[in-house]
Amino acid sequence: MNTNFQRRIGLVLTLICALVWSSGWQMAQAAPYAPGDPVVNIFLVSSDSDDTDENDNAGGHCILEDATDATTLNTFSLTSDSNDTDEADNMSGVCIAAAAPEIDVTPTSHNYGQVQENTTSPVQAITIENLGSVDLTVSGIALSGTDPGQFTISGGGTCGTTPMTISAGNSCTVEVTFDPTSSGAKTATLELDSDDPDEGTVNLPLSGEGTATPVNVAVDVQTNTISPARQTDPISFTVTITNLDNNPLSSLPVDVVFPDAYLDCTTADHSPTVMDNQMTWPNLLGTAGVILSQNDPISFQVNCTAGLDTTLLPSQQATLRAIAANGSDVDGISIFAPTNVFIAKRGLDVDRTTGQVLITWQTADESQIAAFNVYRKWAGDKDWILLNSNAIVAERSGQATNGNYTFSDQLIEGAVMASAYRDAHYRLGLLMVDGSEQFLDLGSTDRTSAQSGAIYLPLMTK
Repeated sequence: MNTNFQRRIGLVLTLICALVWSSGWQMAQAAPYAPGDPVVNIFLVSSDSDDTDENDNAGGHCILEDATDATTLNTFSLTSDSNDTDEADNMSGVCIAAAAPEIDVTPTSHNYGQVQENTTSPVQAITIENLGSVDLTVSGIALSGTDPGQFTISGGGTCGTTPMTISAGNSCTVEVTFDPTSSGAKTATLELDSDDPDEGTVNLPLSGEGTATPVNVAVDVQTNTISPARQTDPISFTVTITNLDNNPLSSLPVDVVFPDAYLDCTTADHSPTVMDNQMTWPNLLGTAGVILSQNDPISFQVNCTAGLDTTLLPSQQATLRAIAANGSDVDGISIFAPTNVFIAKRGLDVDRTTGQVLITWQTADESQIAAFNVYRKWAGDKDWILLNSNAIVAERSGQATNGNYTFSDQLIEGAVMASAYRDAHYRLGLLMVDGSEQFLDLGSTDRTSAQSGAIYLPLMTK
């Protein structure tokens, strides 16, 4: 390379630096870039001559620079105003933006909110606009992601089918609906493919929540266990749900909730999921294999065990509830903190060899108790027989404290006890200081083991 050419190149590069940093330098930018857009810098300058007697024409590229992107716009030219090698040249240049399409999509995302399953949401219009200076070609519009089948491109917009063209400065719309087929959160992505040089694919997130179809049902809960019961005694409930709607019912989510400290419910018909204090049937009718016509019922049994003594309950009620179709109807049995509980424990122990029955009870409060009676009734009989000849006097009568008692009853001689006796049922009579008598069930001899433990009192009420 000759010396003159080297000097020319060095001069041009020096002038370019002066051009960029000089406060007096101005550069014109063509649309779509407006004043205030990122600075345009110049690079790759080359000389077209090594002749010191002629002006140089320097050429290169313009780079639009910002924090995230650098886009080549177009070539530019620089012209020297002097052929004097001893003086600095005054350089000027113009950057012209290359003609290109520019896609813009609004909104950038959309949440349809809650929509009932098997229905369609209102239409959401998605606007595609071309902010560029030449035609924009949209080559594809499609749904993807987790739940694309829960959303629909309705075809009612103005964009039409792809591929399609949007001229500079114009726009069109795509209409999308949310069509959940089940309850729960749903998501998808609307993908828009085009020939935008720096944004070839635009992804627009879509979301919504399907909600269960409301049903018209009636729920009824009944207890199958006579009150009161001891701790660990089995307690069962029957739940009946009736379809009150004109239409057949084939899907029915059901929950049964219970206070697990006082009721330990572990099994039920139609195989629910049991977790902590709740049983769940995602679709009771599907599991049972039935469809309910109008006024048709379905019943199932819930099996529990008596837990803590209900005298320990706080003042608020603890309730076993059956909930159909996420709250369409609810019914329950209330277990509550009792008042005026006088008996804390009871026991009934049968010796099947000797025919002897040992009855025990413990009071919780004798402030209103004067004495006790013990009664027996044979299975099938209506009348109760008083077993004690004299009233059993309360040990702490008139005091808010407890006492312990034992009573023995001989049924039949041991030789015939195992095969010839009839079941006997017992109850305790509480003779109150006001002269009244209250009764408490003590159990029967039809059980094969001793019956004892804290009383679960009172059991429940609607």
